[in-house]
Amino acid sequence: MSDNIEWTVEQLPDLSGRVAIVTGGNSGIGFVTVRELLKKGCKVYIASRSQERTNEAIKNIKETLPNADVFWLEYDACSFDSVKNAALTFLNKELKLHILINNAGVLFYIMASPYSETKDGFEIQLQTNYFSHYFFTRLLLPIMKKTAEKEKEGTVRIINVSSRAHSMSLKNITYNDLNMKSFRYWPEFLVEICSKQVGYYSFYKIIISKTFSRWDLCNICSSGCTLFLNFFLNFSRIFIDKEKGAITQIFAAAATDVVEKKLNGEYLVPYCRKMFVSGDCSIKASEELWDFSEKELKNREYLNPHLGFSITNLDILIL
Repeated sequence: MSDNIEWTVEQLPDLSGRVAIVTGGNSGIGFVTVRELLKKGCKVYIASRSQERTNEAIKNIKETLPNADVFWLEYDACSFDSVKNAALTFLNKELKLHILINNAGVLFYIMASPYSETKDGFEIQLQTNYFSHYFFTRLLLPIMKKTAEKEKEGTVRIINVSSRAHSMSLKNITYNDLNMKSFRYWPEFLVEICSKQVGYYSFYKIIISKTFSRWDLCNICSSGCTLFLNFFLNFSRIFIDKEKGAITQIFAAAATDVVEKKLNGEYLVPYCRKMFVSGDCSIKASEELWDFSEKELKNREYLNPHLGFSITNLDILIL
């Protein structure tokens, strides 16, 4: 894709009949993404922790889109139980899922702020920005697979909003200290955060290698950073407003260009450009991260057949 490509949300196709989930969709670029998908007729679930904030976001949307098909899905990325319940709630309501946008994220610790872990035993950013997205995606893969089998190629997509922190990464993922207990202070902490962003991308590479060739499953885009964003490590883009900051992930979620230009699996940055990813994104590295993630969730008994099927036996995961 040309670096000079110009694309606007007005170029989105009609999305009537499609169903989407946007985590963290009640504010910032997530809110803009939800609004633009709704404008094109998509049914959208806002997965977030705060019902009050989400109801306020929905109220604001319906002031201009009174017929918008938008709902709250309770989702707390700091709790695997909440993530599991969010997936179960959705699966009890819907038979299709076309678009999953893992937009929610946090960056809590700057300089020497306190270290903390979730009740599941992960450093809070690691679980919020990576493991909960991993788990949520794993739980929703079957319904997306079934949806893809009945839809035109490229209709079903998973979008993961990352940051450009990978460009500052100085090393690979340290599995023996993934919770960063030895990286409490600046700048060591920043180095480890950057390494995790590489891992965030690397994880999805493995899905590309293990999915059906007709299934347009994964596009990973940098949000670009705004004054309203969760991630703000991308200093060169820190003053992009949320309207512009959302363009790339909206493009990745539904633009026809994604199929036409074969952008499945690419890392996209503002505005809708491919970008090289720093760090080890090899299949070997991806396999290692995938296996590690599986082990961590299985050890916590979250990858059991509690949804009526065995996730470990899904044919989508067979090479």
